Amino acid sequence: RCVQETGINAEYMGNIQMTELLTLLEPKTAKQPLRYGSIISLSHRDDENLFMFIEGFVKNAAHILNLKQKDNICQFEKCLFQIYPSFINTYKQDVLNIEENSDFKKLKAEKRVEYIEDLEDRVTNEYKYNLESFEKVKNMEVVFGQPVQFLHVSSNKFLSCKFQSAEEEKENYKLELSEYPTDFTYFKFLPCFKYQEE
Repeated sequence: RCVQETGINAEYMGNIQMTELLTLLEPKTAKQPLRYGSIISLSHRDDENLFMFIEGFVKNAAHILNLKQKDNICQFEKCLFQIYPSFINTYKQDVLNIEENSDFKKLKAEKRVEYIEDLEDRVTNEYKYNLESFEKVKNMEVVFGQPVQFLHVSSNKFLSCKFQSAEEEKENYKLELSEYPTDFTYFKFLPCFKYQEE
């Protein structure tokens, strides 16, 4: 089981008041398991005031936000992520790569329209399947080693790591937001201690 130190229940997301937000940021003494659908923030283990922050609309790159700085507390909503399971993205990838598809290029105009309409139906069904899959596992505990995705609550985009060097710290990978789930949006929680492997 994965355990969260601090967490925010999805019911709080409607209108978070400043006093509620400060209360939610305080570490909880009882550790609770992470669950699919949980709203979490990602913070530095050595400094609980440092959080991963992504603006999410114009700027999609991740940065560190220090909540000790007075004006930053208002930006905390852009530090929140919802935990999702891995999704099937076969047909969505086909849509994104349609211009490079040599078979599609060979089709005549009316066959292209049929192909696109068929692909559109498949993408819609795939999307519905992914939503149904999420609803089935929602509130189930996340297990170490399972692929998960982090949906940025503020922008409704997925956190991704494309294995490119970060702009500021070249020795680290760049984390940014992606419009759609891909192979680069999958992350795993790994155990730190032997007892967690059981």
